[in-house]
Amino acid sequence: MTESEWLICDDPEMMLDFLSDRASDRKLRLFAAACCRRLWSHLRSVTSRRAVEFVESYADGEVTRKAILAADSAARAPLRSPRRRRTFWTTEASAAMAARYAATAGAWTAASTAMLDIGEALPEEAAYQCALLRTIFTPFRPLTIDPTWLTPTVVALAEAAYSERQLPSGELDPDRLAILSDALEETGAAGPLLGHLRGAGPHVRGDAAIDALLGKD
Repeated sequence: MTESEWLICDDPEMMLDFLSDRASDRKLRLFAAACCRRLWSHLRSVTSRRAVEFVESYADGEVTRKAILAADSAARAPLRSPRRRRTFWTTEASAAMAARYAATAGAWTAASTAMLDIGEALPEEAAYQCALLRTIFTPFRPLTIDPTWLTPTVVALAEAAYSERQLPSGELDPDRLAILSDALEETGAAGPLLGHLRGAGPHVRGDAAIDALLGKD
């Protein structure tokens, strides 16, 4: 895949395949969680919602592997319900299945299966997933940071943008991103980094610009 093809691709499965040997486990899990949050209203099981939250915490090293596997096991419960109906399978169970796989041991399986299950429930979701992949991953032009840009103010604003999300969507607050980009511009930052922060997104945890500023892989 060329850079121009990456920028216009409308097939998230093709884009994810392209990233197979260059994506970190952390970013893959955060992508999986972001996909799951798109069907949050259909995750009616508390255990399924907690599985997604555990995936995000595990990606950032805040919970153990034992906890993530427990979340995986708990997220299976809605799929075994004897009251499951066909309509349940097309929406709620697709969301629950995505949450369950987001909490599996393999990050690649988590990302690809969550993406496909959510896409099955929401056929129009492909465009969002493609945009999501482009904001999390920048395989052709990694965003570089000049150390002089990392003033205490910039770092504090980047940390706040990462932690203070809009829930349950999980998207980063656009007002915080705007303030951050203005603060960066005052330090002399320019080019792709500012363009990324000011772009339409969607911006979520794992966003390439925020990760670059905070030194996350």
